[in-house]
Amino acid sequence: EEKVDNSDEIRVIGHNKSLMFLVCNIGVKLFKKGWNSLNTAEKFMAEVSLNSIVDLHDNFQMKSSELDEQAVQDVKKRFMSSKLTYPNIN
Repeated sequence: EEKVDNSDEIRVIGHNKSLMFLVCNIGVKLFKKGWNSLNTAEKFMAEVSLNSIVDLHDNFQMKSSELDEQAVQDVKKRFMSSKLTYPNIN
């Protein structure tokens, strides 16, 4: 736990740790298993998590971060865009 930065201050319902702490902690736990013992999906998840990338569509990452359904829905409500707008490029 002491190796994970908890300074982002994005609070999650039901947790006293920040969202980035919870996500990075997934990567730390996977990495501690031993890089060579991880399968391809686990290596990808470790890399993504250790780089503080949150995929709100990834059920494995959401479950691994120990977020309950209410917390997941709250995070999605705050950070997911229902409409993606592309800028016009001349």
